[in-house]
Amino acid sequence: LLDEPFSNLDADLHAKIRNDLKKIIAQAGITSIFVTHNKEDSIAIANRVVVLEKGIIIKTGNPTEIFMSSAIKKNKVKAL
Repeated sequence: LLDEPFSNLDADLHAKIRNDLKKIIAQAGITSIFVTHNKEDSIAIANRVVVLEKGIIIKTGNPTEIFMSSAIKKNKVKAL
């Protein structure tokens, strides 16, 4: 479980650690749960996204499906 792992990093370190983490997860062949409010992080790392609103799952899919959906584009969901 990775809960906002990049939240206090500067931009350069954020990008490096995000890339390193993606490689580690792929090389280890493990599943991880990545909690974030950052759209770019979820696009870069996830192959599946689950959107919650008030603790209820409202949408699941790959990052492209999720972020191209009309509810997300219109900011009806305030945070991921």
